[in-house]
Amino acid sequence: MEISTFVKSGELAREALMQMARNEANHKIEFGYEDFHLRFSKAAVTRLTGLSRAIVDKSMAEMEEKGYVFGKKIAGTVDIVMILLLSK
Repeated sequence: MEISTFVKSGELAREALMQMARNEANHKIEFGYEDFHLRFSKAAVTRLTGLSRAIVDKSMAEMEEKGYVFGKKIAGTVDIVMILLLSK
């Protein structure tokens, strides 16, 4: 794989995460939920980031070993950023 493919994937993931963050902020304002946080399944994290399921599973396992605690629906937007950083 060429480096440009990784760069493009990173840019797409960054834009998707920024859009999700904007949507989340708008929902909080609209519905008055200060503690509202979007959560995503592992399958959604895999689709959103373009990472393989094995890489997502491995990254999450490493994060849990270090004491990171995921919520009920596995990952929120901050969690996705952490998974992307760890997978590089």
